[in-house]
Order: sequence, then structure tokens, then C-alpha cells
Amino acid sequence: MIIICTNGSGELKTDKENFLERRDFELLFTEIFTNCGLKHFISERNLKCFYGLMEYMNTAGRKINVTSITDPVGIICRHFADSVMTSEFIPYGASVIDIGTGGGFPSIPLAIVRPDLKITAIDSTVKKVRYVEGAATASGASNITAVSGRAEEMCSGGKRESYDAAVSRAVASMPVLCELCIPFVRIGGSFIAMKGPAGDAELCSAQTAIRKLGGELAEKKEYVLCAANEKITHSIFIVRKISSTPTLYPRNFSQINKKTL
Repeated sequence: MIIICTNGSGELKTDKENFLERRDFELLFTEIFTNCGLKHFISERNLKCFYGLMEYMNTAGRKINVTSITDPVGIICRHFADSVMTSEFIPYGASVIDIGTGGGFPSIPLAIVRPDLKITAIDSTVKKVRYVEGAATASGASNITAVSGRAEEMCSGGKRESYDAAVSRAVASMPVLCELCIPFVRIGGSFIAMKGPAGDAELCSAQTAIRKLGGELAEKKEYVLCAANEKITHSIFIVRKISSTPTLYPRNFSQINKKTL
């Protein structure tokens, strides 16, 4: 169970913006990351970076509604810890593309704990890209570049099959994600899909897409996010790129949506 500091009346002790002060944040972050099996990512540097990110989410993030999760426990567990779970599947010094980054997840937490990575975060919404740029600066994550555009249109020229890994979280169904992400990955690299409790059914429906796009399922990992009185089981699917993606893919998004592979 997560132990939360209170102000004596049973309410969470926060500042006027309903956010934790630095010391309370550090205690809560340390407990949640420890309970989620991520204790090795707790350091003075990372605490400072994640606190900067949380402060930015509390100000700029609320203006554009980047997430419906606004309480500190939810943010640390469902956004920070969840995003960091991808780290063990990415080799040192890898180039990574985050497809449909939204509010910067998993790209910014991943960039914080893995400064060795070179991360490109793309989203079709310009205001979200601008937000991610500000959030990266606020958190001190200098190894991330945010780009505005649609994945299916950007996967051309030098970007096609040029990344060591592609990651995506809560963007679309697994068959759609495969077509948007796998073409970016070089042969020998990986597409890392982050999915919730219904992930197995999505994976089953994506078998044809994985095969047609030049991939094969290499690994599946289930993990538990522990927050307050709940435990949430999520999954990570690692799709290894074993052959080149046919130049037909990705199709334009209307075609992808109309008839998935």
C-alpha cells in the first residue's frame, strides 16, 4: 500500500495548486517506484528531473489538458513508472522514436532515466509537440526532440527503417500501431508496444500485421503498477524486426483505419 503524507485532516498535503511540495514528492516517488520494482531508478538527479516534470504538468499541462490524471499518485504511477518500464528493452545508446507521444509519454520519463538514448517524439497535434518541448526543458531531458507530423507521412526518406526502437503507448489498436511503428524500425531493432489489461486480445488480432510488416513477437512482459489500494496489470510486447517492411506500408491513415492488416 502506498503511504501518503497528510496534513492532519486526512487530506493530501500539497501546495496551493494541489501539488506535492518537493520533499513530499520525493517520499511518494520513492515509495511508488520501489513498489513497482523500479528502485534502481531512484537518484537525486532523477528525483529533481521528475519533480520538474510534475511541476510543468501542473501548470502548462493543465492549460491544454494533456492528461485526465491529475493527482500525484496517479501521475507518478500511471505515467512516470509506467513509461520507465520500457527501459530494459532498449539497448545502450539507441535511437528511439515515440509514435503519438501526446503529453510526452513514454518519451520524457524514458529520456530522464536513460540519458544515453536519442529520442524523437512525434505527434500530429502541434500544441502537444510544443508542450513536450517545454516539458523536456523543465525536466532537464536534453536528449529528446519533439516533431509535429503524422507517422504514416513521416515514414519516408531517411526516417524509414532508421531507428533502433519504436515505442508507443495508448495510441491505437495493436494492428494499427504495428503499421504505424514497425516501418520506422531497422532490421534487428524492436517495436515496443505498451498495452493495458486487454493487451492479449489485441496482440492476437495483430499477428497478420506483424508478419506482413517484417516482424515477429520476441517477448511479452506483464508488470504490475502499484498505487494506493489498487494494482494494475499492464503488458509490454516486443516485436523484433526480422525483414524489411514492404514499401506499400504504412498506408494513409484512412486506409489503415478502414481495413487493418
